[in-house]
Formats: sequence, structure tokens, C-alpha cells
Amino acid sequence: MGKLAAVGRSILRFTNESMRIVMVTIIGVLFGFFIGISFPSVSITKLHFPSSFVSYIEDRNSGLTTQALLNHAWTSARNARENSSEPSSSTTFKIYVPTNPKGAERLAPGIVVPESDFHLRRLWGEPSEDLPFKPKYLVTFTVGYAQKENINKAVKKFSDNFAILLFHYDDRVSEWDEFEWSKRAIHISARKQTKWWYAKRFLHPDIVAAYEYIFIWDEDLGVEHFNAEEYIKLVKKYRLDISQPGLEPDRGLTWQMTKRRGDREVHKVTEERPGWCSDPHLPPCAAFVEIMAPVFSRDAWRCVWHMIQNDLVHGWGLDFALRKCVEPAHEKIGVVDSQWIVHQVVPSLGNQGLVFFDDDKKDDEGEVKKKGGDDKGEVLERKVEDFFRSLKKGPGQGEAKAKKKEAEPPQVKPEEWPQPYLASRTTELPPRWNGPTGTVVLIDKPKGWTSFTVCGKLRRLVNVQKVGHAGTLDPMATGLLIVCVGKATKVVDRYQAMVKGYSGVFRLGEATSTWDADSPVIQREPWEHIKDEHIRKAAASFMGEIWQVPPMFSAIKVGGEKMYDKARRGESVELSPRRISIYSFDIERSLEDRQNLIFRVTCSKGTYIRSLCADLGKALGSCAHLTALRRDSIGDYSVNDAWSFSELEEQITKGYL
Repeated sequence: MGKLAAVGRSILRFTNESMRIVMVTIIGVLFGFFIGISFPSVSITKLHFPSSFVSYIEDRNSGLTTQALLNHAWTSARNARENSSEPSSSTTFKIYVPTNPKGAERLAPGIVVPESDFHLRRLWGEPSEDLPFKPKYLVTFTVGYAQKENINKAVKKFSDNFAILLFHYDDRVSEWDEFEWSKRAIHISARKQTKWWYAKRFLHPDIVAAYEYIFIWDEDLGVEHFNAEEYIKLVKKYRLDISQPGLEPDRGLTWQMTKRRGDREVHKVTEERPGWCSDPHLPPCAAFVEIMAPVFSRDAWRCVWHMIQNDLVHGWGLDFALRKCVEPAHEKIGVVDSQWIVHQVVPSLGNQGLVFFDDDKKDDEGEVKKKGGDDKGEVLERKVEDFFRSLKKGPGQGEAKAKKKEAEPPQVKPEEWPQPYLASRTTELPPRWNGPTGTVVLIDKPKGWTSFTVCGKLRRLVNVQKVGHAGTLDPMATGLLIVCVGKATKVVDRYQAMVKGYSGVFRLGEATSTWDADSPVIQREPWEHIKDEHIRKAAASFMGEIWQVPPMFSAIKVGGEKMYDKARRGESVELSPRRISIYSFDIERSLEDRQNLIFRVTCSKGTYIRSLCADLGKALGSCAHLTALRRDSIGDYSVNDAWSFSELEEQITKGYL
């Protein structure tokens, strides 16, 4: 009996425990059900299955992971349920993977390929056999066919480790096939565009991610002393993310930072002209390279690419902003001195014009003919100014002005305009300054006045609104200034194009930031070794038609702003050389001070005497700056016939009007 009682108690205890488990299970299921319907949007993408389980049920034929297939199944089931309960809903199939690149969130991670390269692929065969050798670095040149020989020499300096990419601004691509390496290079063509236009559109960081370093070079670089493999070794040794080869100091040098140092492999800092660097670790004393031949690491280029503006086609100012992409910039940016280049300063793209201006015309023989004759530089500047002015017009202003112009009577062409009245010391003052043809007055500009100052004073003196000069004189210069008054301003170009004569003084062995005496001396070089015969030979080498780079401190306008304003702010602007003519250039030593050279020069329009002085100093193996300048003549007009402004003012106030 005792055993039966014990068995009964055991059965009762088992029944109670079973009921408890059943009740807990039912309650748990109900609780889970209510939780499930309370959060219907929970995605299974947030669930991560064990790797062993995922690999076990992998779909070998689909190429998709089981995780992605489960996501698909869950989403499809959920959409079906929602569509059946809410026929009006418009949910779409979606696999959301937040780590995918923008636009690829719906794709499974295994099929996303965010990066590419410039490796050439075969049309047939195994893809794995397409590239027996993958280049590690990328070199780009923006080229025109006229520089083919120079580019050929440059490309030969790069081994098979470098992929070659040519951007063609003249649309001549097939001609390059004469070079064997060109058949393996990548060619991209767009007429009349610059390298930074190409870089923004074709060098996206995800496209060049396969390359450790990216070279973005001009076409006019001499590479006789450059070895690309050695350059890469030095860049890695000194951990430079942004760099450039050193520049030969005798050719095309603008900044001291990029000047080659013969006693070291790499330099990262320099001493610049007084007042140019607010901090020794800031550009242009450090953290600075020029835009003609920069080299970027893969990571640095990813930042720099995003900094390039879509309309920054010339790259002006970019060199001063590169430091924002590396840290610390004064350690990560440098110049490689032992592998150096020469900037040949060959004008190229400047002759191609701008894409938004008039197309080139062809003559009867099919040759391309540029508008504006020989004055391409000035015509281009004038067109750029017109372009910037057009951006400021309100809606409809251009059309209204065009209609008004159509209603006006036809204008007389400048070359057909009758000769204005000439006011000089050998002629009487005009009865009317604003007569039918206007007045041209010869003025001897005093030192310290700008050409604009002379025009402003004369405008108030004769009470005529339209007054303009026919050729700028620097404030430190004196001499003949032709001023057109009233309707004579229509023919100001006639006087600007005339041959000009100057005289003045160069000082050897000393250089200034403005290339004249208006700023302190910042550089001294030996000059005692220079003989008179050396000076005569150097002067003779400048005779004829030459190319000249204007000084940074000049009145040339870029983007609607004068160059000297940009230079004072420390902005870098890459100026193109201009074609000028030197008809005579006579120099002799000063008897009082043999360091001074007295000169007389006759030259074409657009010649900068300060640049001529600086170039002469370099040709003599020294340096020089301009200490005095006087304009003696313009065409047949002489400064001897010009009024001093004080005399002119006195005559006018006496009642000669």
C-alpha cells in the first residue's frame, strides 16, 4: 500500500509540472504573437546567422549568399501580406544594406564593385588572363600634337609600372599611333579643355583607386634629369602624400619653394620674399607645390578631387589649398630635389581658345584661321571679361540691349574713323574737347601717378565723361601717355598698337618681388664678373619676336580682377607667355655706378620692361630689377611734344576752352 501511495504522488507531481510547461509555452507564443504584430516592419537584414549555418545552406549556383536569399524571402512574404491586407499600398522590393555606396543600397554586398581602373581588357578569353601585369601608378598628360616629341621623351622616363593616360585638347588622337607606347596608353579627347577640367571628370577617386600615386602633369616639362622609379622611392621614403619634382632655377621659376636644391634629396620648407608667409608652416613657405607637375597619393587625391570646382579649369589658387587634404601638411607635402625637371614655358592650350567663344574659321585652303590677328592674348582677355559681365546680367537684359542696338544707326568702324584733334605743345588746344571726332592729348605723366589718375583728373578738368588712355604706365614710370577724350575713345586701339620706345636703368645683382624699385630688395647675386661684351650678347639674344611672361604685379585682369590685387593676397595665378617683339635694345654701363645699366629699347605693344629686365638678369647669370623708366615715344608721337599736367591745367583754366 505504501508503494501505491508513493506512485500516486509521483504521477500527480508529473501532471502538475507538465501543465505548467504547457501553460508557459502557450503564454510565450501569445506574447510573441502580440510582439510580432506590434512591429511589422522589423527587417531580417538586422539578423545575423552563424557563419557555419550560412555556409551550410549557401546557394552555390545563384552567387548570392543565404543571408541575402533569406532577406528576399522575408521581404517578399511581408510585401505579400501587406498587399493582401492593403491593396492600395505601393511598397517595392528592397534589400537595404546601409554600408553599400550611395545608390547601391538595394544590392547584396557580394555583387557591389565600387571601384574601377584604366586597365585595358580583352574582348574574349578568361578575364583573369587579361592583365599579366598591373601598373601600380598612373601618369596623365594634357597634350596637343605639337608637343608630341616632348611627350615621347617624357613617357620613356616611366617604366611599365606606370599606366599612361593622355588628355587631348586638340582632338588629334590617331596621329599618336606612330609611337609604340601610344597603342597601350589610354586616350581621352575633348577640344579646348584644360587638365583640371579633365581631372574632375575622368579621374574620380573610385576610378584611380587601383593606383598608389597619380601624376597630373603639363606637356611642357623637360625630364632629362628625372627618373620615375627613383622618384617613387623618395616619395615613400619621406612619406610625401603631395609632391612635385624640383624645378631648374634658371627656367620658369615663380616660387622659391619649388626651386631645386642641389644639396639634398627632398625639402619641405623654404624662405620666401618678405611678407609673403604669415606662418613658416604655411604656403608658399611650406605645404606647397605648384600645379604644373603635382604628384598625389591615392588617399590625398581622394580629398583633392572633391575640392576641385567644376569651373576651376585653370586650377588657379588650388596650389594654396592643397594643404587642407593632408595632416600635418608641412610634413606631408614636399619637393623632390634629386629628381628634377625643367619648366619649358611653352604656350600650348592658350592658342586653342575657349570653348564658349567663337569657333575657329578656316580659309580657302582649309587652314584654321584665328580671329583677332596676332593679338590673341588681348582678344582672349577681352572675351573673358565679356563673358564674366554676361553672367551678371538679369533675365532679358541681353535681348533688350540687342533690340536697342538693332534700332541704332550703323556705327563707323574704328579704322574708318577720322583723325581726332591732336592737342600737344606744338599745336593749339582744341576749341571743343568733345568735338565731332574727339581729342587726343599728349601728356608727360609724372612719377607716382597711375594712368587712371591722369584720366580722372583730365575728365574733371575738361568736363567730358569719356576719357581713356592708350597704354598703361606704372606709377614709378614717367613719360608719354596718350589720352583720348570724347569720341576719340573709339580709336584708342589705333594708338595702343603703335611701337613704343623706352629708356631707363636696370640694377644688376639685386631683385625685388615686383621687379622694380617699388618694393625692397629680397635677393642678391654676384654681378662683378659680368663684362660689357656679355651684356651686349645677352641683349642681342632678346632681339626679334620672343615669348615673355608678364609679372605677377601687373594690371592684367584675370576673372575681372587685376593681377596685382591677387598677388598682394598671396594668390598664385599661372600666367601664359605672350608673344612680343623687340626691335632695338641698346645697353651701356653707367659711368658713376657700374652696377647700373642704362638702356634704350623699342618694342611692340604688350611688352613689360620689368619682365625684360628680370629676364636679362637671369641671362647674365645674376638678377636685376628696374630702378627707372621713361616712355619716350609712341609711334611718331614724342614725349618732347607732350604737356606736363600742370602746364595743361594752367592753359585750360586760362580760358582756352
